[in-house]
Amino acid sequence: MIDEIINGRRDCLLIATTDQPERFNAAIYRRFVEKGKVIEIADYWRNPENLKAIVQLELKRNDIRVGRPEEIVCHEDFACLPPDSLDAVVEKLFSIFEERTLKIIPAYVRKLIHSIIEIQDGFKPEHLEDPVLVRQAFELVAKNSFGDLYAKFVDRMDRSRARRAAAKPSWFVRG
Repeated sequence: MIDEIINGRRDCLLIATTDQPERFNAAIYRRFVEKGKVIEIADYWRNPENLKAIVQLELKRNDIRVGRPEEIVCHEDFACLPPDSLDAVVEKLFSIFEERTLKIIPAYVRKLIHSIIEIQDGFKPEHLEDPVLVRQAFELVAKNSFGDLYAKFVDRMDRSRARRAAAKPSWFVRG
């Protein structure tokens, strides 16, 4: 069957997700490049329109609609954001993820937006301008996604700070 795929007599679709494409067997990767097509899915999320759809989905999931107040989607039961503010949100998300050298992945974007909504009990584009809030939101994302690992890591960090404070020389005077 592999020979049929290699010779083009049989079609094959391979979906592989990895953050380390260099670890693929070079011969296998080369065959896909030569005879097939490799699609970098991360490129899809670099498109502002696609990212805007993700943000809008998460806002809608949290009963925040995107539309003008006079439109039917916006009424007293839902909070509403103007459509042009969505562009500002997407632009700010790009810079937030780039500053932290993170890949833009829908799950992280949705969790970040959700965490901000949880912390602030709502969402405004200006919330993304607050670095302390964004940091708290990322911490909440980490805590919710990797709870045990996060607790161990934070606990270890706290102990090392306490050790450093206790290890100050006797001549050290804060003044």
